[in-house]
Amino acid sequence: MLDLRITELPDEDPLAGGHDNQDRAPELSKPNRIGMVVGKLRPDQREQLGIEQGGVLVEQVREGPAAQAGLAVGDAILMLDQQAIDDLPGFNRILESLEAGRTVSLLIQRGEGRMFYALRIPKP
Repeated sequence: MLDLRITELPDEDPLAGGHDNQDRAPELSKPNRIGMVVGKLRPDQREQLGIEQGGVLVEQVREGPAAQAGLAVGDAILMLDQQAIDDLPGFNRILESLEAGRTVSLLIQRGEGRMFYALRIPKP
């Protein structure tokens, strides 16, 4: 069974609907334009999540659109803007091509469940 909830995204208010995920991981690298750091899925993580190919792993979530959307450390991102994520360079390429101010969908896997999230690409 798929549980789908569609709601309107908050305006650019950083506190609206935000989740405090920024304390979950130590500062390792600079977050991307949506406020998170992603990395490759290791073979053991793939096996644990049941993901045969593609996807990236959320390693850090900082203040910003990713936190507001509800993404969490440990989530595997499988699709961004209806495009399958083959690898880390592919994810970065898709993310950088997205127009600022646009709302896009992400398909993530958290544990054994897959969910869609809506996320607004920030304006510079």
